Amino acid sequence: MLYVLLVTLGMSDSSLTAVGVILLAIIAIYGLFVLIPSLALAWRRYQDIGWGGALSIVGWFVPLLTFIVAFIPGNPGPNQFRPDPKG
Repeated sequence: MLYVLLVTLGMSDSSLTAVGVILLAIIAIYGLFVLIPSLALAWRRYQDIGWGGALSIVGWFVPLLTFIVAFIPGNPGPNQFRPDPKG
């Protein structure tokens, strides 16, 4: 996607101008702002179902695992953060 955007702006592979560098920096910063909260959210979800939070890192390499974990019900009863939302 970034490559298409850079080509659209008239930049080839060999000539990355200041605009391209700035665009790359903005996208990299955005990626960090998205990656860190996503990893934290996945970590809490894995702990909610009783698995180790470190398994959330595996979910980045095996996206199907993250999809399956989204449908596993959490541990029943209250936890340290709040009462059981299901009653």
